[in-house]
Amino acid sequence: MRHAPCLLFVFCLLAAGCSRGVRPAVPEEGMTAAAGGQTPGWWTAYFTVNWPQDTPPRLYIDTLLAHRFVEPELNRFHAAIALWRIHRRAARDETGHRFRFLFYAPAPVAAAVFRDLRAQPLVAELERAGVLKELVVDDVHGPLKTDIGATGDPAWSHDLNESWPYFAMGASQTWLSLVDRYAPGPDSGRSIPELLQEYERVDQRVTETWQNEGGHAFLHHLNAIFGYQPLGIQF
Repeated sequence: MRHAPCLLFVFCLLAAGCSRGVRPAVPEEGMTAAAGGQTPGWWTAYFTVNWPQDTPPRLYIDTLLAHRFVEPELNRFHAAIALWRIHRRAARDETGHRFRFLFYAPAPVAAAVFRDLRAQPLVAELERAGVLKELVVDDVHGPLKTDIGATGDPAWSHDLNESWPYFAMGASQTWLSLVDRYAPGPDSGRSIPELLQEYERVDQRVTETWQNEGGHAFLHHLNAIFGYQPLGIQF
C-alpha cells in the first residue's frame, strides 16, 4: 500500500528564535504559592554551557546533560512527574548556550530533584573544567505555575498551549531514548575530555538517526496524525 503524499515541514528543536529564556518568577494568572503542598506545577532547571567565542556551539554537551542528569531524575520520580520536556538553544546573545529541563510536579518533588542535581559530583567537575558556567534551579518556595499551558508560547491559542506539553514530552522522550541507546556505559575513570568525546559520538549517532530516518518516522507520521492537511510554516 502506498503512503499518501507527505507535506514537508520543519520540526524545530533548536533555534534562537524558539527560546525566551527563563521567565521571571512573578505571580501571574494560573500561579499559586507552592507552600510545599501537593499541587503540581511547572519547574525548571537550566544549565548554562560555556561557549567560547569564534567556535561552534558544542551541542553534544546537551546530550551528556540529558543522559547523566535528567534521565536519572525521571527514572526516580517517574510516578510523580506528570509532564516534562527538554529545551535546547544556542545563540550569541545574553542567554547563550542553555539546556533546560522542565517538569510538572508538586513542590516537594521539585525540591528533591533540585537537591539531586546540585549534589551530583559531575556538575562540579564540569564547572571546574570550564564546560558549564552554572546550574540554576527555580525557587521551590516561590510562585507555582499550575496551568498546564503556562510554559508554552503566548502567541499560541489557549487550546494549543494546553495540549502541546504532551507532544513535547513525547518528542523529548523519543530523543532521550535514542541518547540512552547510544550512550556509553559507566565512566570507568574517564576524564572530562574523554567523556565529552564519548557524548560527541552519541550526539552524532542521534543526528544521523534523525537525518536518515526522521523524515518518515517522525515528520510523515506526525503529518498523518493531522490528516495530511496543508501546514503554514513561519520562521
